[in-house]
Amino acid sequence: MRQLSLVLLLVLVGCGGGDDDSSGTDSGVPPMVRTDCSGIQPMDLGRCALDGGGECVGATGESYGFGGLSSGASMSMVVGPQGSTMLVFIARATGIDPGNPDMPRDSGNPLVEVALLDVGSGMQLSLYRQRVGFTSEGGSLVSQQLWVVIDDASVSTLTGRAVVARATVRDAAGEERCGLARVVPQR
Repeated sequence: MRQLSLVLLLVLVGCGGGDDDSSGTDSGVPPMVRTDCSGIQPMDLGRCALDGGGECVGATGESYGFGGLSSGASMSMVVGPQGSTMLVFIARATGIDPGNPDMPRDSGNPLVEVALLDVGSGMQLSLYRQRVGFTSEGGSLVSQQLWVVIDDASVSTLTGRAVVARATVRDAAGEERCGLARVVPQR
């Protein structure tokens, strides 16, 4: 009976995480993640910019759009309404099914992953993974806000340190896009 209980426990633990899991790994050691976009159609990864020019924080009613990022640009870590420190990105792509931006997490929306990676080792520092809808903007499709949460213990370590954000978008038909942004988080 004890062996059966152990097997059931292992099966249940192994079944965790679905499309909306943004938790990282079970072992506590983040996985190595590809730091390039080889073989995948390109897209742009930028910061979330408020219409007035400020940084997005995920507050209700924010009016925002895509803000370009040059390689090595400073990017503010912001504290959202629920108290989480995060970097807020926006993806801009073409040639994908946009899904339904009015229905967050709808199963027909593209799956977006943004991994924050250590520049030297490629180790994953944080992960955003959600289904989000895209809206049309100037001939491209632009994602909703992509909140890459940074745990409190990592905020001081990441401040002023170059990291790579690697984003992938996969729509319901399997079309995939990838974009990279090398940024320096600032507090």
